[in-house]
Amino acid sequence: MFDEKQDSHLLLPEGLRELIATVDGLIAERERTGRRYVIKMGHPNARNMPIYVLNEHTRDFSDITDLIAQGRTLGLISDAGMPGVADPGSELVTALRKRGVTDIKAIPGPSSILLALVLSGLGGQNFAFHGYLPRESEKRRQVLKRLEHIQKQTHIFIETPYRNNVFFHDCCAILSPSTQLCIASQLTFPDESVRVQAIREWKKISEIAKIPTVFLFRS
Repeated sequence: MFDEKQDSHLLLPEGLRELIATVDGLIAERERTGRRYVIKMGHPNARNMPIYVLNEHTRDFSDITDLIAQGRTLGLISDAGMPGVADPGSELVTALRKRGVTDIKAIPGPSSILLALVLSGLGGQNFAFHGYLPRESEKRRQVLKRLEHIQKQTHIFIETPYRNNVFFHDCCAILSPSTQLCIASQLTFPDESVRVQAIREWKKISEIAKIPTVFLFRS
């Protein structure tokens, strides 16, 4: 998601502003953030552009698919991340393809998942993204232990910021002392932080910040 504190010219592809100027409407997780986005991107009709909401609470988006099937051009953005990757959007793409819509384009942009993988140095030849693990601590620990047995693979997870410490403490409790854990937070923002060390070292820390974070480990 666009933020005035970010160096947007470094994060977004050249020509994106011109492309945004051609869309008839925007699909966003929230109307407010969608409106801010088109205003910052300088769309000529930013104040009046239709904003359609698509998030985890959306159950019916037939109005959106109808518009696109009729030839309207709509852009899809995310609050943070890449639409369709651990983010709303994949079901919309599936629905459009079922309706015969094939003119669907993906615009390159930053993905915290891949950025964290690159910056961790844990290895990108063999990796798996697991999204959110079970909310119950016991089930979550069982998954962590099972995945740790998979050798030479980097495992990637995300968590709701207010639950960062719960996830962190489970990692420290269940993973082997030598397993390397990476905590990558606020990626692409001025206060970006990426830290990698063995579990034995992480255990010296009582808590981590409740901010957007990607977790990675490799045994």
